[in-house]
Amino acid sequence: MAPFGYLPFAESRYLFIAINSAAIVLAAYVLLRMFKFSLNSVAAPVLLLAMFCTESVTNTLVFTNINGCVLLAEVLFLRWLLDGRKSHQWWAGLAIGLTLTLIHLISIPISNTSVNPARSTAVAFFNGNGAPAQLWLFWLAPLVGAAIAGIAYPFLFGRNEELADRPVRDDALEEVG
Repeated sequence: MAPFGYLPFAESRYLFIAINSAAIVLAAYVLLRMFKFSLNSVAAPVLLLAMFCTESVTNTLVFTNINGCVLLAEVLFLRWLLDGRKSHQWWAGLAIGLTLTLIHLISIPISNTSVNPARSTAVAFFNGNGAPAQLWLFWLAPLVGAAIAGIAYPFLFGRNEELADRPVRDDALEEVG
């Protein structure tokens, strides 16, 4: 079955691969610009290599999934959230919810992906296929990622010391005075 039903299979597949490849490259460019890197920096080829060597991108290009376009949408949405406007912050919940929705709609039916750590842990011990030996990464990787993010945040975005001296709410000043 062709991804674009009105074109012959071969042409449709190559067009689909080209669109997804362009979306992945554009997402890499947006990520580079978000972190103030240029196309001449060493980060550009490293990021492209890392993006095109992942299994999900390979599956996108081989099996004609839409993951490249979804990646571009998520990166653009992340860019929009991080533009510094307070009115955009509440949209973070939408990004998280849509990502979980995509996981449930796409990954679980195809590969039986687990989103819930309790479900993964319970099933792993009854599997008998060596799954508990791989389970440590499921628990440790988010903790390591959170620690890296907590350490890297002040270095990437700076510290705002003046906020620490202020009360949380302006009406708290009236109660004290």
